[in-house]
Amino acid sequence: MIFLMEALALFSLLYFIVLFFYSGPMTSMLFAWLLFAAACFLFSLWLRFLRRRRASLRIRVMSVTAVMTVFAVIGAAVFVIAGTAALSTDRDADYCIVLGARVRGRKPSVSLKHRIDRAIRYADEHPEAVMVLSGGVGEGEEISEARAIYDALLAAGIPAARMVLEDHSGNTQENISMSRNVIEQCEFDRSRQAMRMAALDRMYLPEDMQRELPESGNLKAREPSVAVLSSSFHLFRALAIARKAGFAEISGIAASTDPVMAVHLWLRETAAVLYGKFMGRL
Repeated sequence: MIFLMEALALFSLLYFIVLFFYSGPMTSMLFAWLLFAAACFLFSLWLRFLRRRRASLRIRVMSVTAVMTVFAVIGAAVFVIAGTAALSTDRDADYCIVLGARVRGRKPSVSLKHRIDRAIRYADEHPEAVMVLSGGVGEGEEISEARAIYDALLAAGIPAARMVLEDHSGNTQENISMSRNVIEQCEFDRSRQAMRMAALDRMYLPEDMQRELPESGNLKAREPSVAVLSSSFHLFRALAIARKAGFAEISGIAASTDPVMAVHLWLRETAAVLYGKFMGRL
């Protein structure tokens, strides 16, 4: 166990250095790796202290059990999150919400590039889907995340008429809730257009055919199918928030994750999921 803690401390320190130069010092929760390295190293010193002092077996077992319990909870959470990404579907949806990620100036980050690439493929394969592009302007961003996605999809040949921007949200919960408002507005406009067409048909069709048309007031709003597109590590939380927001028919589409950043992103997301569960947000 001592060797394992020392190995984890060394790995965390080296990984921090890699991330610092690969992704930059502004990477979210980057310095958590230094804290984790310090914690692992201090725990290894504690175990050495107990061994030298010939502390009771009960104290040593309790110390190791506490750490292994933390690792087990994290491992179980990662397994559940990974399972959601692995089981994500690519089925038809009326709307596809593309969740934004960091934009550096006007340039999409690596995570956002992966989401954009996946959104382009989905839009090409599902030409009837309306792409709801979600993400506001964060610190260090010259344009909104939604606009960065829009520009990339437009350059890839996706028609502007198929895209709707939601460019005010600042986190995943706002992404989902504000995108829901956008979808509801689109559905309202669609229903209103359908009522206008029904009214026109009633005016110009023969009387016997008019009886077969539904009254405009009887046109019921349908529940559209919605897909949420995000990075594989982020999909579980995004879908959980979407279900809590009231989406009845929801599916997930997973974009790939940068392999260098994968360990950092998956563990960071695991912490966010556990915190969200504890706070009752998921």
